[in-house]
Amino acid sequence: MRVVFIAFLCSLLPMANAEMMNDVQHALMPDEYQELMVGESSFPVFDTPSSLPLTLGVAFIFADDSASGFSLFDAQHLSSSLNEKGWRTVVFPLFLNASVADQLSAETSATSDPEAQVNARVDSRKMIADYTDIQQQLMLIMNQLYQYSDSTAGFRLVIASGMTAAQLIDLGANARIAAPDTMVSIFPYWPHYSINQALPSLVAQTPFPLLDISYAQQNPWDEKTAQQRETLARSSLKLHYRQRRLASPHIHHPTTQNQQPPHIQLLAGQILGWTRYLGW
Repeated sequence: MRVVFIAFLCSLLPMANAEMMNDVQHALMPDEYQELMVGESSFPVFDTPSSLPLTLGVAFIFADDSASGFSLFDAQHLSSSLNEKGWRTVVFPLFLNASVADQLSAETSATSDPEAQVNARVDSRKMIADYTDIQQQLMLIMNQLYQYSDSTAGFRLVIASGMTAAQLIDLGANARIAAPDTMVSIFPYWPHYSINQALPSLVAQTPFPLLDISYAQQNPWDEKTAQQRETLARSSLKLHYRQRRLASPHIHHPTTQNQQPPHIQLLAGQILGWTRYLGW
């Protein structure tokens, strides 16, 4: 997969799934992506094999559509780093959160109170409804991804950010999806006060090893629970939990196709260090 195509695709992808698939078909050649059927919807996935003869397993990388989320461009660069270390990667551009993200024009204001933002600017009932509806779709997506990758032996690693990470933590804690061998959550949050405040408890309840990444001043909702997530996970004696607080990523424009953005190099190092700690 060529990075130049992915960067172009990031600027094209709309929020509706059908329109997203249509843009992928126009932006890329047929052999540069695969289609995954989830229910009656078709989603593009970017499946790249391990660069090593011995494959460690499959890493599912979700590209998030929220304002401060983990972009498709970032996901593709991270995919390349993991391929070099023996992982087959499946990048899934997930744009289910768009209806929620569109409401959050004040999301990145670090000086304002998140709870006040919700009460003043967002219909809380809609936030909860969106949360439930998207979780139902995520359950179907995870089931299909597991089936899609069934031919590859080894571990299953899930990497997600923002609102998607929060939803997957909830689903995992409540045993509503098959547990991955480990998960990497990147600044998990949901822009509704009570749902967001429940995250630390859910993190502590997850039955799988969890690497919890938080970026300084990246998102006020994440910052609201970061310390609580770590404290509660440790006080609950959660097995195999690690939190890392990284410097906020800056906009980076690679000068060559294969040049890795510095924040992706740092993130890849944290993930690979985590898997080595787990003995993989």
